[in-house]
Parts: sequence; structure tokens; C-alpha cells
Amino acid sequence: MEVKFSSAVPVERAALHFTTGANKWNEREWHTVEAEVQGSTVKAELRERRPIVHFVTLTDSRKAMVSTEHQVVEG
Repeated sequence: MEVKFSSAVPVERAALHFTTGANKWNEREWHTVEAEVQGSTVKAELRERRPIVHFVTLTDSRKAMVSTEHQVVEG
């Protein structure tokens, strides 16, 4: 999985957050793994189990954080 971004401030950290749970949103178990920042692209490996819901966060040198919208991969 890849996410393109642009930032005037250096990005220091990226993370992939995901769940494969099918229960209510607030009852799902979420997992976080580090993602790789390569220039203006974030790369991370999605787990094989489906369905999977995921989103990415970026943290810059000011410790400000932004996130993508969540995405659902069914199959």
C-alpha cells in the first residue's frame, strides 16, 4: 500500500493502523505498525486477512499529526 503526500515540514514518522474485526467499530481491536517514508511516499504492507479496515498517520517534526480517511479492503 502506498500513500502520496506533500508537506512543508519534514515528516518524521508514519504508521499504518488496521483492524480485521467485524464487530462494532468501538469494539474492534486495532493494531499499529510503522510505515516507511520514502520522499513524498509512505509505504506499508497490508495484512492478508480480509476484510481489513486501515488508515495511515503522518507525524512531522513539530509533532503535528494528520491521517488519511479509513479504507475498507474486502477481498
